[in-house]
Formats: sequence, structure tokens, C-alpha cells
Amino acid sequence: MYYSFNYGNTHIIAISAEELWGLAPDLHPGGDQYEWLVLDLQSVNRDEFPWVIAFLHRPLYCTNSDKCVQQTAYVLQNEMLCQLTIILLL
Repeated sequence: MYYSFNYGNTHIIAISAEELWGLAPDLHPGGDQYEWLVLDLQSVNRDEFPWVIAFLHRPLYCTNSDKCVQQTAYVLQNEMLCQLTIILLL
């Protein structure tokens, strides 16, 4: 499940990070969740909501060498933070 809402001067986005575990195979460009996120971010009035925060429940970093976690971190950091102008990712 993914969704967004506004709180004060902040636009908050919930992202499903189950993509690499087979439960949300749409986090990459072309996927439903990714395309929804692009449209959602394009619709945000940055004068009214200058803060954009996204959150998910999977860790971006871990101490093991789990390839799935590393791939999720790469997608979220490189594609979503840089290209989609999310200010804070939790």
C-alpha cells in the first residue's frame, strides 16, 4: 500500500518497500507505484508544502550483505531522492 497526505506545510508519502520481496513489484520506473509517486510529487505545490518526506518500513542500510536490501537502498536513494526531489527519506 502506498499513499500520501499533507500535514501543516509538509507533504508526507508512504512507500511500499516490499518490491524486492515480491509484494510490490512496482517500485522501479514504469511500475504502478513509481508512476503514482512521480505524479504525486508533480502535483505538490512546493510553495505551500516545501517539505516532502517519504517513509517506508524496510531499512535502507543493514549490517548483512543481503542483496535485496542493497538494491532497495540503491533504488530509493538514487532514483527517488535525486530525481524525484524528496527532501527526507525515513
